[in-house]
Amino acid sequence: MLDTVREAAPRRAALHETEVGITLVQAASRPHKRDQTAGGALYDAMDELLSHLREEHDYVLIDSPSGTQGPVRWSLDRADLGALILVGEPTAVADAYRLVKLLWTADPNYPLGLIVNFADDEADAQSIAERFNTITDRFLDQSPSILGWVPFAHDVRQSVSEQTPIVRTEGPVRKALAGLAHTVVHRQYAPAPALP
Repeated sequence: MLDTVREAAPRRAALHETEVGITLVQAASRPHKRDQTAGGALYDAMDELLSHLREEHDYVLIDSPSGTQGPVRWSLDRADLGALILVGEPTAVADAYRLVKLLWTADPNYPLGLIVNFADDEADAQSIAERFNTITDRFLDQSPSILGWVPFAHDVRQSVSEQTPIVRTEGPVRKALAGLAHTVVHRQYAPAPALP
């Protein structure tokens, strides 16, 4: 994306078509130090690209980094549904809560779903989700909808090492991702609206 902002490459150079009709876009999480002035231009280019992708695709998934910085806010500001990926580690839970508090303080009706990642099993995932939702219910008077969970699997590490999509490997992770896709596509989640 930065090359398209610098006009060193055409927009189509940022688009990578896959065999199954999915378009991948690689963007920097933040401009390189020498590109500090490109920050606004980067977001403008991403807005333009997002508009193009929405015309050409049924769904656009934006994978933003953790935290509450610019790319995260940009992504959430443009999303129809925010999907919070949560692991059961205390620092991850604290970071996720900070983001949810920031988000719902700005917009109490923002639709937010929760996906538990790296769970040992369904009971572990449910426990992590319930503990997080107990915290958000207590301090924010609402909680994100639980969209599903993804199990811990060594296949993921191997997939990353081999640079192959995990969905090409039969197994529990592929099944979980298919279930999450079905839930989101068919809107089988109930938003948890702000309480009066």
